[in-house]
Amino acid sequence: MKTYILRTVYQTKNLLFADEVALRTGSTAAYLIAQRELPFITHETVGSAPGGKLEVTVSTRSRLHRGNPLLLEVTARCAASDDATPFDVRPGLEAQEASLVALFTWSLPEVVGPKLGEALFFRPAEAADDSSWTWYDVSPIRVADAYGNAGKLASTLARAERQLDDLPPDHRDSAEAALRWWRYSQSVESPPDKLIAYWIILESVSSALCAEDSIRTRVEKLLAKAFPDLAATDNGRRIKKMKDVLYNARCRAVHGGKRDLTKPNTIVQVAQRAAEASISLILENSGAPNPPDDLLSGLGI
Repeated sequence: MKTYILRTVYQTKNLLFADEVALRTGSTAAYLIAQRELPFITHETVGSAPGGKLEVTVSTRSRLHRGNPLLLEVTARCAASDDATPFDVRPGLEAQEASLVALFTWSLPEVVGPKLGEALFFRPAEAADDSSWTWYDVSPIRVADAYGNAGKLASTLARAERQLDDLPPDHRDSAEAALRWWRYSQSVESPPDKLIAYWIILESVSSALCAEDSIRTRVEKLLAKAFPDLAATDNGRRIKKMKDVLYNARCRAVHGGKRDLTKPNTIVQVAQRAAEASISLILENSGAPNPPDDLLSGLGI
């Protein structure tokens, strides 16, 4: 057996004391602490290689978070079999953490501020001291475009603004809503929260581009427009399957108390590509390449 622990730290406000204290103990615990150092992985594009490929560096770093005067640290832990992976246990730990922070936010108004960082650790069952935790990062890395000069940045932004301005007012409203949720999706780390944001993007864009009454039918029609090659295979069954997988996962994320997604990272990556393709569709009126086959096949699509 292994024990996993997810450490998350938040800013606090309106505390008129600086004493470190345990607010709650157990499998989901909460502490007020002066500081916490957490590791994280970062990746950045540093140049271009021959053939147009981007050179990317991946680094492990630590960030020291300091309270003003205190941080709120929430720790969620669970036991899992040795063959379990962090991908299996993280959704449940995130749900534990999110439930407690939601309770704090409700019962202690204006105390819990923004999330500053989080890190997942594990240790063997026979280890008992806090020095034996091993950090395990499970965040997927996706390399984006890079910009060699300010002119490219300005022209790319201006092009996106023109695309928005050229839309009819109702389409523009839907596109702007989708862009706001896209921004939100990039600011959260929890797979269920990302999934919900991506689904809202699909709903926003489908309300503008598809006329069907049912949300699920509109989203299915949207996915067919966003991924025309996938829609052309197997009489559209793969598009329907994609819609079903995303919708069912969305329902589990919204209605499930533990938000227990199956293969959360794979689902989120497919949802991200669907949301991205939908935004491109409403702004550029063009379809996108299919999501990678390994992601689709991993979800039975």
